[in-house]
Amino acid sequence: MLPRWFRILLVVDLALLAAVGALGARLALDGSHAAGRVITWARPGPAAPPRPQGEPAPPLTAAPPGPPAAPGRPPLGPALLHRLDSDTARSANAQRGLLGLLEEAIRVRVVDILEHAGRRGG
Repeated sequence: MLPRWFRILLVVDLALLAAVGALGARLALDGSHAAGRVITWARPGPAAPPRPQGEPAPPLTAAPPGPPAAPGRPPLGPALLHRLDSDTARSANAQRGLLGLLEEAIRVRVVDILEHAGRRGG
């Protein structure tokens, strides 16, 4: 006989599996229509079945156009692109540093776990 906690865990897993299956079926059957009402690029193609007649689609509001660029000048100048490049490089270097710190912390923790397991087993 399985322990009580294991049986409860199995029931929870089966319930979660059923919920994911029901959500997947709902999205497969109605997901593209529901998303297409709000997301413009997710609209179903012409071969898709018609949208169910329920609630009307919310109106799509377009963002107001920004100020026009000066005539003869590109909207993204070299100074802006240089700043974007330097900001991206600085961000990438900071992320690389964080990953190095995490890697070192994980390495130390794994070594501690292995040493502890070696003391228990040997």
